[in-house]
Amino acid sequence: MLLGAGWPMHLGGILPYLDREGISEEVTGQRFHPAGVASLPA
Repeated sequence: MLLGAGWPMHLGGILPYLDREGISEEVTGQRFHPAGVASLPA
């Protein structure tokens, strides 16, 4: 997941996006990163 789909590895791949969109919680029941990591500023 870190290296695929054209998402830059230095930005964490696609996993931060999945956390921000809530997809990770919907599918796995938890975030891939702790709250505050890879989040957009409020």
